[in-house]
Amino acid sequence: MARRKRNEGLIRRRANGLYEVRVTDPASGKRVSIYSKDEDDAVRELGKAREAIEDGLGLGDARLTLGAYLGTWLQGVKPTVRPTTYKRYEQLVRLQIVPRAGNLRVKSLTPVHLRALYSKLQTEPRARRKKDSAPLAPRTVGHVHRVLHAALEQAARDGLIARNVASLVSPPKVPYEEMAILTPEQVKRLIATVKGDRHEAMIVLAVTSGMRLGELLGLRWADVDLDEPAVRVVRSLAPVDGKLVYQEPKTSRSRRTVTLTQTAVVSLKEHRKRQAAEELAAVGWIRNDLVFPTPIGMPQHPATFGAEWRILRDRAGLPATFRFHDLRHTCASLALAGNVPVPDVSAMLGHANPAITLSIYSHALPGSLKNAADAMDRILEAAGA
Repeated sequence: MARRKRNEGLIRRRANGLYEVRVTDPASGKRVSIYSKDEDDAVRELGKAREAIEDGLGLGDARLTLGAYLGTWLQGVKPTVRPTTYKRYEQLVRLQIVPRAGNLRVKSLTPVHLRALYSKLQTEPRARRKKDSAPLAPRTVGHVHRVLHAALEQAARDGLIARNVASLVSPPKVPYEEMAILTPEQVKRLIATVKGDRHEAMIVLAVTSGMRLGELLGLRWADVDLDEPAVRVVRSLAPVDGKLVYQEPKTSRSRRTVTLTQTAVVSLKEHRKRQAAEELAAVGWIRNDLVFPTPIGMPQHPATFGAEWRILRDRAGLPATFRFHDLRHTCASLALAGNVPVPDVSAMLGHANPAITLSIYSHALPGSLKNAADAMDRILEAAGA
């Protein structure tokens, strides 16, 4: 038997036992049917439909699932971000969000749903992996949160939802991990170890300029001025879907000019001579103007370099856990410990602003804890404590 309120839809039980909710979509003028096995569920669906109409949403929007919306959002955001960023977004959506929350309706999302998702990601085996695989780390769950926040923020701007529920949820706290930083003596030993190696200049430049691996692999001789001396960071190289692609730097501040140390200048001059000899000896040298190519001039894959880096790292007696990226941390930490102003270090690293540099490397500021204690003493003295 149908139950009807004027202009508010109806619920009826069909011959097959299903309950049908029928409502007119004001956006299209068409009748929309929603089916449910349970009468109580049908009543709830009718309530949701009425609420959507009152909020000015089409019923198609009210029934939109998170999985379907994220697919549309990804296509819209793709032209606006770097290829590697898009690939990361797509993987998080496909592998982590959709399998666990893709069927939830966007309009019905609550903070409870997101907290439950984050809890599952940290306690259950990864989607599409073996049952005994480890759950996601808090840092990765934080990436999931940022993707959802960005997507739902767009949904709110587009009027699909009243507010961004991700703004009401905090991502998991990331446990503190002590940063791997070389001492000046270890840096000297590393440079001495790689002396004469074809990767010498790349390693020297990394530890003296803080450039990222992708930025080094994408560097061209046209962007190197050994007289200035400086390098212009205008692009990076990264693997995307099995191919090496050049892309814009990570942020607008990442597009920068870095002053070279004399140690780096000497290494780059020797490297250019060595590369000229390689070009003469090679059969079919590919002219890409790359500063750090393969022995035949082709772009160098980060994974290939990584394997060769680990050999050199072990030869220098550095910890087995020390990554090439940690040379960037070493550069920043030693610069700050040497009283280089934070804004200057931030500009060298290409951070979006000095606050990011401080949040990452505050431990390296000389006397920072004593300065904080002294400042607190002055405040208490002024208050008469």
